Amino acid sequence: MTEFKRINSPLKYQTRCVAAFPDQQGFWVGSIEERFGVHHLDDSQQSKNFTFKCHRDGSETCSVISLTSIL
Repeated sequence: MTEFKRINSPLKYQTRCVAAFPDQQGFWVGSIEERFGVHHLDDSQQSKNFTFKCHRDGSETCSVISLTSIL
């Protein structure tokens, strides 16, 4: 495996999960504080990067996650 590109995380806290886009042009990253970032690898697509926070609302048996965009 060869390192393609080194990028600082768009999130402040410890990373919990990472997933690549199906087209391999970027990735999602999630942190322990329920924040997520969408990051594109192509420098010309950097304006499309964003982060958001999930808010959990629900009981023990059911939870609903609402997304609030942080641009």
